[in-house]
Amino acid sequence: MRQSYRSHSSYRSHSSYRSYSSHRSPVAAGTNLLATCYNQLLCIDSYLAWTYVAPVTDSFYVNWTTQLRKGLLELAILNTLDTGSLYGYDIVRRLGEVDGLVITEGTVYPILSRLKNERYVDTYIEESPEGPARKYYRLTRSGRNELERMNEHWLRLHDAIGTLRKERTR
Repeated sequence: MRQSYRSHSSYRSHSSYRSYSSHRSPVAAGTNLLATCYNQLLCIDSYLAWTYVAPVTDSFYVNWTTQLRKGLLELAILNTLDTGSLYGYDIVRRLGEVDGLVITEGTVYPILSRLKNERYVDTYIEESPEGPARKYYRLTRSGRNELERMNEHWLRLHDAIGTLRKERTR
């Protein structure tokens, strides 16, 4: 189990403050601070400090995978558009087929808007024989350049993590 320390002020703002409140160990004014800190396993705030244990649970893994997925969405969208122009729903559908890349329209469209603001994608409207006109997205020249840069960086990270994993198994 991992031991964590938080100062009084950051502890109060911690989202789980109430659930930890019964487990807190304050260093009260007028007590022997050195002895108290020793008993509390090295407290770091001489004013008032509480120690608590924050176990690594499934919530850590869920948060980690969510953050990893969010960080890869721009790369995934740009790679999807590298095959040619696509309308928004088709981008969502293709990305939805990627195992582990949980994605919704509410996630894709803000990213497409941001990529358009960066001038990495361009849009155009095309009439559809199956209903209303559709907005299509396509990579710009700067978008292709950025995609190439991002893919190179991804490959370097992938290789580096692979090397670390191989070192661990030796």
